[in-house]
Amino acid sequence: MARANSVEVHDERGVCGTVDRAALSGRGRGGRDGRVLLTHADGTTEEIATEALAAQSDGSFRLNRAAGGAAEQETVIPILEEFATITKREVKGTTTRIEKHVRERIEHLEEALRHDEVEVRRVPMNRVVERAPDVRIDGDVTIIPVMEERVVKVLVVREEIHVRRHAGTQQFKQDVKLRADELQVTQKEPSAKPDRNPKARGGR
Repeated sequence: MARANSVEVHDERGVCGTVDRAALSGRGRGGRDGRVLLTHADGTTEEIATEALAAQSDGSFRLNRAAGGAAEQETVIPILEEFATITKREVKGTTTRIEKHVRERIEHLEEALRHDEVEVRRVPMNRVVERAPDVRIDGDVTIIPVMEERVVKVLVVREEIHVRRHAGTQQFKQDVKLRADELQVTQKEPSAKPDRNPKARGGR
């Protein structure tokens, strides 16, 4: 069906297209040098001479190609092109969860410890001296004189205390409880995936 501003054109095969009504009077699109633009149903156009068009009683025109001479045909081919665009949006990625636990373990310790022991031995002397002897050391023995005065007022070494020190070692064993931190890392993959379908738009 022809638009309001266009009229149908018929040829020997029937309706072959439309022309702009204003172009027929030289004021519209395609009206130049006695030629107008014939638009076919498939969208292609063809330039024809106005003298090849004969008005009909119903308002349409009949195309007589022989009367109009050779017509110059122009074919319009639409050119389409797709464009890919990239859009960005935030998506939930991998979720990492870290948990710390305290782990206890029993550690067995064993070590040799050094210690000293003191042996005290009393040695009777009953030896008269003019003055009190000093404390003396003989090797690993410390000798401490023990004095007393008697009635005759003579100084007598009654006894000596010999102190001997012995060095030894003792094996020490004990179980102790030790604590250590442990980390547990859990990763959760995202459920949503980014849209990778490119958007396409047409151009000419």
